[in-house]
Amino acid sequence: MNGKILSNKKLFYSEDKISVQCDHGYFLEPNLNMLTCENSGQWSAEMPNCTSKLKMYLLKNSTNDDVQKFHSKNSFM
Repeated sequence: MNGKILSNKKLFYSEDKISVQCDHGYFLEPNLNMLTCENSGQWSAEMPNCTSKLKMYLLKNSTNDDVQKFHSKNSFM
């Protein structure tokens, strides 16, 4: 996940909230850092991913061939 859930709880009840925080160099995707436990027992949204800022920079500024080379050399993707 490259981040952590900010809560000391192990068991959650309806309306309980958790915060998600990414490690340095990563950002939340989607940009949603708080989830709420719903009455159904499900979270209010899917758990966000922590995406590498470097990965996003490369995806936005490289050709498809460059991205494929990067993926093959970096196991953290």
